[in-house]
Amino acid sequence: MKRALFLILFIFLIPSIAKSAEIKKEPIEMLEVTNGEYKGDLKNGKADGYGVIIGKSGKRYEGQFKNGKANGKGKITYPNGDCYEGEIKDNLAYGKGKYIWKDGTFYEGHFLNGSKNGKGIMVRPNIEKYEGEFKDGLKHGKGKLTFNSGDIYEGDWLNDDRNGKGTYKWIDGNIYIGDFKNDNLNGYGELHEADGTCYKGNFVDGSLNGYAEVYDKEKKLITKGIFKDNEQIEEK
Repeated sequence: MKRALFLILFIFLIPSIAKSAEIKKEPIEMLEVTNGEYKGDLKNGKADGYGVIIGKSGKRYEGQFKNGKANGKGKITYPNGDCYEGEIKDNLAYGKGKYIWKDGTFYEGHFLNGSKNGKGIMVRPNIEKYEGEFKDGLKHGKGKLTFNSGDIYEGDWLNDDRNGKGTYKWIDGNIYIGDFKNDNLNGYGELHEADGTCYKGNFVDGSLNGYAEVYDKEKKLITKGIFKDNEQIEEK
């Protein structure tokens, strides 16, 4: 009968990541210039050049127009206090720009058809800062997330969640290097404690589960075996 070691490990919990705030995607409500809501340059009876227009919902656009649509550089102000300033194509954020939410959160980077797409920086005051790639408004690709606590994740993203290969560094000096899935430690990884102890094995939802090996700071094997929820239940 194999001896159960019952080696209790600390449970390392990654702070939950707040989802990306939603960027307004609807186009600016363009009004007929004959109703008096548009002030600016005209060409063949359409807004063309520089002007200001206020939509039925209260959205306000000031900037460049072409053939009756916002095109070029300009600023959109929303009734709720959000605003966008940057490049516009056919009434939508397109190219380089900056979107600021009324709570102070902001995104600065590339846009495509009104959504965050490409490389950019998104800052949520007193919570986190993300630098990396976006797709359709979500963190997607390679990126680095720095929490206000000092913890840092750097690696792969999929649809706003940590998925793929990555590194998570806690402020206390502990480091995890390995697989992520569903925004947590899932798959093979190595957890290095600040004191030099290292755990190598399979993780499920942030805990050691399955076969794993434990090494001391001199890289000498301490134990190996089967773990369940961070507890060694069988020695190999």
